[in-house]
Formats: sequence, structure tokens, C-alpha cells
Amino acid sequence: LGKTQLWITIGGEVVVDYSLGMKKEFGPNTWVAGYCNDVMAYTPSLRVLEEDVPPRKSSRWGYEGNTSMMVYGLPANRWSEEIEDKIVESARRQVEKVRNGKQAPASLK
Repeated sequence: LGKTQLWITIGGEVVVDYSLGMKKEFGPNTWVAGYCNDVMAYTPSLRVLEEDVPPRKSSRWGYEGNTSMMVYGLPANRWSEEIEDKIVESARRQVEKVRNGKQAPASLK
């Protein structure tokens, strides 16, 4: 794919908000892939968390952003509302390293 395609790989089943946001931030040649190296649950965005359990900000039940981990036999702890920010910030740091040539993947060297 050369130096024009940016791949961002994330563990878990990330919701579409991650792809849309990262394409907007890093450019249209950004490909965001979930299920990479681990699948522990849905990885919700803040939007999905807010829709998930009433009576938070939505009066309806939404996507199972806070219950899917039970299917995998994991504790049913609620995701932090900072989960999206933490994942996106980590992606930003890695993209900066790659774009500045500090940590280019072997295929780009």
C-alpha cells in the first residue's frame, strides 16, 4: 500500500464512530480496523455509552456498549466515559511517530 495508506488497528469490536472520526482527523486514506490482536467486547464511543443505559442522556436503550463483555465471560464493569478519548489520543501519538519517521513500520523503511 506504500506510504499513502494509513492503517490504524484497534483491539476489540470498535464502533463506526472511531473510523469516521479518525478519517476526518488523519485524512481519507485512513483505514481503521477493529478485531486486531484481541476481541474482548464492543469498544464503544462516548455517543454509544450515552445511548446505552437510561436514564443517562437518552431515554431509550441503545447499543450494548456496556454489556457485550459479559458474552466473552469478562466482568460487566462499565467502560469509562474517557475510553474514546484515550484510544484516539493513543492513535494520534502513533500516527505522529510514523509520519515523523521515528517509528516507521518495516514495510516503509
